[in-house]
Amino acid sequence: MQWMHWKRIVGSADAFHLARIKLNGQRSVRYHAQDFYELFWIEEGSALHQVNGSDFRLDSGTLVFMRSVDRHGLRTADANGFVLVNIAFPGRVVDSLGKLYFARDKRWFWSQDAYPECVALDASRARWMARWVARLGAVVPVRLEVDLFLMELLRELSGTRRPLVSDKEPGWLTSLVHRLEEPAVMAGGTAEIARQAHRTPQHVNAALKKFRGMTSTGMLNEARMRYAMRELRTSTKKILEICFDCGFENLSHFYEIFRRHAGVTPRTYRLRHQELLC
Repeated sequence: MQWMHWKRIVGSADAFHLARIKLNGQRSVRYHAQDFYELFWIEEGSALHQVNGSDFRLDSGTLVFMRSVDRHGLRTADANGFVLVNIAFPGRVVDSLGKLYFARDKRWFWSQDAYPECVALDASRARWMARWVARLGAVVPVRLEVDLFLMELLRELSGTRRPLVSDKEPGWLTSLVHRLEEPAVMAGGTAEIARQAHRTPQHVNAALKKFRGMTSTGMLNEARMRYAMRELRTSTKKILEICFDCGFENLSHFYEIFRRHAGVTPRTYRLRHQELLC
């Protein structure tokens, strides 16, 4: 197995390393160990990720938090290949952030699970990541920039952790979960979830309960609420418009689900976050 060492990859003063890689055909990233941490996500296409002895399919938008204890490699999932964006940084970056801000957090880079954490980026977060890639690619790789990036990312994701994919979860289900916040899926409800999966509603529901511990309705409403909370925090859309965007036809039903999920009404949630910004 190949070993990759931080000091052999970058200059001793560099606080991060950024790369965008396109792999197609039979090209691959060899199975290796490393003495640094990294984030990578699939920008286009799909990849097969071999990590800590198991294989996962990673579709477009999947973000992976690699720890220094992980062993992994990547290869193409089909003839179209994939585009991967990678941001790597030495252990001192993660160690200091952990001590300062995430001392009690057992997620992300501090997870003790057998496999690294994965998150599905929706369209808005993918655009956010693209802006950060452009910024990091244009600056000197100093500590300030990577600290800002990681702190903003972890703050954004801290309330939206999704279950780690089981190594036995079928690829079609993983891909489906990644698409739950797409407008067409939220609007179409559980029937659209089944159509996207090309399977019966009963089959999809049983698979979600087995691998994710939730029903189709529960997974869909969780995705809708993530979208709604983000829009309430960051947009000027009217609450009724957000309600319709989420696929609800009844405002009172939207309020009921939102309050059950967030503990307050959409209006109160928005006002609290606006006050924090004043």
